[in-house]
Amino acid sequence: MGSTLLVVGRLRGRKERDAASAYLAGASDAALTSNARVALLKAWNVAPTKVACLDALNEASTCAFVEHTAAMKGFNEAMMRGRWRHLPYWIDSYWLPVRSDTTLIERDKNGWPSFFGSADGLLANLADIAAASPHRLGTLPPHFELMRTNLRAFYALELDAFG
Repeated sequence: MGSTLLVVGRLRGRKERDAASAYLAGASDAALTSNARVALLKAWNVAPTKVACLDALNEASTCAFVEHTAAMKGFNEAMMRGRWRHLPYWIDSYWLPVRSDTTLIERDKNGWPSFFGSADGLLANLADIAAASPHRLGTLPPHFELMRTNLRAFYALELDAFG
């Protein structure tokens, strides 16, 4: 499996920039006036292609997390109509720096979907899921510091994987 990259910077192609513009036109952010939309799109068009890049998670971890949230909420409810609609259900996901409840699925000529959502909505979804999950999401697991500082001692521990 590959990895999930978080890239901060200009959207790479015209298709993505057009879809971002369409998403912004329907976004529910009250502060996003038409002048603010135009200014934001102009800033994106001249932004560096890659400001920062973070290899966030491997795809298996992303899939496991999405399956966990779907099991808590029901897949179709979570994905399309639910309050957790800003999660990375699609391989191509773009979170724009606006506050909005809306999402947009844009398909290319071959039917490949690209997701557009709100970065603020994603952060709110993650906080809500962490609070609702029985797995203590967002907390450090036991022995995490030992794993970071002394890997040999960590491997020497006899841990119960399901305990």
